[in-house]
Amino acid sequence: MRSTRRARSSSSPRHDAAISRLIRRLRDEYIAFIRQKEYWHARRLQGEADLLAFREDGLVDVYEVKLSPRRSAYRQVIATARLVSREYEVGRLFVYTESMDHIQEVVPEKRMRRVKGWEEHRRG
Repeated sequence: MRSTRRARSSSSPRHDAAISRLIRRLRDEYIAFIRQKEYWHARRLQGEADLLAFREDGLVDVYEVKLSPRRSAYRQVIATARLVSREYEVGRLFVYTESMDHIQEVVPEKRMRRVKGWEEHRRG
């Protein structure tokens, strides 16, 4: 049973289309997706996860979607993983660049020590 849940979003139609293309590309690898999930604390937006992809082993992979290549995307996906870890066990982190149609895995060893589930994932 595959499902895609959508949160409210203020992103551009082009960004939404890039997320849709990424979901179509990944749909056979995951059991469910949540797109553009916002994280709020004390009525303030803390951040947004572009795409959360749920694996069969219970972990959640986090995807940051960019229309063009940016170095800041790697820091942003790490920050997003910290927000996601409040609710889910984080698996792997990825940056998808739509202009190059490229998915790059991000491996932030030192910064991820505080994220739930990261140490167990790296050992196993």
